[in-house]
This record gives sequence, structure tokens and C-alpha cells, in this order.
Amino acid sequence: MSTARRDDPHDLPLRLDAQLCTQCREIFDQVELMFGSPAADSLPPFFPQFKQWHELETAASSGCVLCLALHKRIEASPICPTKPTLSLRAGRLKEYVSMYFDVGLSLSLGLDVFVQVVTTTMMTTSGSALSGSTSSPETFAQIRAWLRICEQHDTCNCWAQINGLDIGLPLRLLDVGQRSGRTDFRLVYGEMLPPQESRYMTLSHCWGVEPILKLTSANLDAFCNGMSETQLPKSFQDAISIARYLDIRYLWIDALCILQDSSLDWKIQAQTMAQVYSGSYLNIAASDSSNSSGGIFSERDKTLPVRFTVPLKCTPQADRILLCHFDAFEDDMVRSPLNRRSWGETG
Repeated sequence: MSTARRDDPHDLPLRLDAQLCTQCREIFDQVELMFGSPAADSLPPFFPQFKQWHELETAASSGCVLCLALHKRIEASPICPTKPTLSLRAGRLKEYVSMYFDVGLSLSLGLDVFVQVVTTTMMTTSGSALSGSTSSPETFAQIRAWLRICEQHDTCNCWAQINGLDIGLPLRLLDVGQRSGRTDFRLVYGEMLPPQESRYMTLSHCWGVEPILKLTSANLDAFCNGMSETQLPKSFQDAISIARYLDIRYLWIDALCILQDSSLDWKIQAQTMAQVYSGSYLNIAASDSSNSSGGIFSERDKTLPVRFTVPLKCTPQADRILLCHFDAFEDDMVRSPLNRRSWGETG
């Protein structure tokens, strides 16, 4: 499952005093100068060339957390050259120093690392445990925790303001039930639902080119009577599982809630699309799937620490350290298939 939430670096698994190669340690020595130094603003924004490819491979295999993360990022990219030239940019961003490792050739691909000076008393060494899959109970426990926080925010609590904002419910919704082990769903009409059942979720996904089950005039009655979810593509099935796990009974998916063979229905519902998503309790984004069969869940790489510490050297103080965390938001979300698609091929 993917979300658009940038994780709080203080709420993630931590590796104390992570292993660094000599060059990376020297980089952090220079980064330290950017904190509290009178000359911080005059420090060069670009560091000299960082590493050749073979040096990166050697350092990664030796356990340097930065080199390992960068090596994995480059190897996973289909657009990156085989042996790129590596360089590093760094700049001050409020209380953070942002380090970006660039692969050259004008490619916007690299690794962001945010660095902050903290005291040891500010640190929590446990953080949230990352499981190996985004479909794990630990993942859903984290989602529930985030939702509890969002429900306290006036700006996030849109579902509770539906009546006040006169948004109303979508014309049609999928009733997926709230029972684990259930494998069916049915189409219901929003105007028929009682006010206390006003919470629903939405799905954003890439349609793809493969044929999938869609709502049409011919199967409308069958949808209303109930159908097996096994007939649905994987992303739709996963979205139903998520809704049930979060105890949300109703789900809106464009392909299943808009008559796909009716230009009139499309015209009417297209005018209310913004309200449908605005009134949603939670939107699920199948970010990493280029079609509806790709699914929402994925496996997670647990070999890398999400955040790590580096002892101060330039101005050694026993209670102060550098706290670092990787930011994969650019690759995981901004460059995802869902966010690179056109409106005409998505929902």
C-alpha cells in the first residue's frame, strides 16, 4: 500500500552509529559545519565528485549504509546508466541539511538524506517496527494510528463534515461489508444509506489496457444483487480488503460505480468527482501499479535502516548526534505509475 504521507523521522526504526565508509564519514564531517557555523551560508552547495561506480559497489558490499542505499536506488532504476558518475549536493533547509546524491547525465535520480542535530535525550531507539510487507498487521496498525491522529484534525476530518458542507454521498457505492472472510460485494445507492453510515473510502488507480470487470447497463442488476470479488482485478480486491480491515463498509471505485457504457452517467458523475474524493474518509492510492491487476501491496526492503545516527566529530559533544533519514518520497510517490499517468487512463 502506498500513501502520500512523509514519515516523521522520529517515529521510524533507528540504527545507532551506522557504519559509514571513509568518504561518507568525511562528507558528514563537512555537513556538521553547516549547523550553527557562522560560515554555514558560505559553504559550497556542491561537494566534489563523490565516487566512481566500482568504489560505490565496494563500499556498499562493505556495509556503508549510504552507499548501500544509493547502490540499490540506482540498480532499481531502468533509466540509469550502467556506470554513472556520482556527485553530491547539500544545502541547509531550516533545521535540516538535505543531501542529494546525483547520478549525472541530467537525470533527476538520486538519494535524498535529511540530517538534523539532536540530543540523545530526544531520541527514541525503538520507533515503529517495519515489517517485510505492506499488507502485514504491523502496517495496518500504523495506518490506524495515523488515522486516529487525522480524525483529530479539523482539516482532515472531512468525512464528519459531509452534511455540513452539503457534499452528500456518491450516487453509487460498493457495500463490501465489515466481516473478515467475506468474498462478495454489492452495489448500493448513496441516497438510501442512513446518515450514520456516511463513511466511505475511494480508490485511485491506473486502469491499464487489459479488460477488467466494469459496471455497465447490462450487469447493473447483477451488481446490485451481489457479486463475487474474485471476478475483480487484484487492485480492486486489495482495496476491498483494506476497507474491511479499517472497518469501513463502503468503497467507491470509478470503474464499478459509474456506468461505463453511458455517456450521460459519465457526464453527471464527472461533475461531482471532486466532491466524491473530498467526502472520502480515506483515499487508497495504488501508486506502484500501472494497471488494475498490479495490486496495492508490496514487499519492503528491510536491509536498509530507515534512519540512523552519526556521532559528531567536528564539535564533539556527548549528548549531541546527527540524526539522518532517507526520503524515498520522490521515487515511491512522485515518480510512481499513478502519478505519471494521464486522467483519461485512471480513476
